Amino acid sequence: MGETDECFAAMCLDNKLGLIAADILDKGTIDAVEIHPRRLVDFALTNKPAYIVLLHNHPSGDTIISDADITTTTHIAQIFEPFNIIILDHIVVTGNNFISFSQNNVLSSIRGVENAKRKPNKDRIPLN
Repeated sequence: MGETDECFAAMCLDNKLGLIAADILDKGTIDAVEIHPRRLVDFALTNKPAYIVLLHNHPSGDTIISDADITTTTHIAQIFEPFNIIILDHIVVTGNNFISFSQNNVLSSIRGVENAKRKPNKDRIPLN
């Protein structure tokens, strides 16, 4: 990400994993970024993704997934669940390195993420 302060970004993907949109949504300080759920939901609903990839950087260079990172990802997954948007991955970028929640099996315990099967939205009324 090339930033000296922490930033939070998201990528919206279609059902074939094609990129719809990507943007830095929030910028913070050298060791923290506050994520505004309203901004993230607005970004997602504007772009109508099937999947979303979350990204943030650690300017310190630490490629460690923190408890706060897991808690935040869990909260975001809960926010997206009613919209049937699945978090495909959360990637922490550190200079020339990165760590993937998906590759490190962190997402498997979070509801509404990559291992979830696409399910019909219960709030939709079928037109038969």
